[in-house]
Amino acid sequence: MKRYLLSTACLACFAITGFAADLPKPIVTGMKNPESVCLGGDGRIYVTEIGEFDKDGDGFVSVVVDGKAQPFAKGLDDPKGIVAFQNAFYVTDKKRVVRVDGQGNVSVFATPEKFPTAPLFLNDIAVDPETNSLYVSDSGDLKGAAGAVYWIDA
Repeated sequence: MKRYLLSTACLACFAITGFAADLPKPIVTGMKNPESVCLGGDGRIYVTEIGEFDKDGDGFVSVVVDGKAQPFAKGLDDPKGIVAFQNAFYVTDKKRVVRVDGQGNVSVFATPEKFPTAPLFLNDIAVDPETNSLYVSDSGDLKGAAGAVYWIDA
């Protein structure tokens, strides 16, 4: 019985040690409410940072350079999802979708009025490069109602 317990303890130690090597490791810290991440066409990592929740204009997109987050695109509201496509980034920003060019300039790509029903909480975004389409999720009222997924021709 002692041999069985010793064997089990050794296996548990090896298993824990093996798992520890697989744990995620931070590549950057100290960010202000980071939300989503994507790899840009330049091979760098871009992250949406909400800033203070529900405070318009203090959100931004950061780029990770030498292990530090640097502001890349400023003046967003509550940026969530981000995707790199056609030398730009598309970001869900509260009730709109914005386009960020390679220099960090922000322009509105889809206003709330362009949606068939006014979005409540745009969340994530995905791209289909074969059809030049973006797919955007709206979490709705955050109580389980009015959620939707929209298709936008890019």
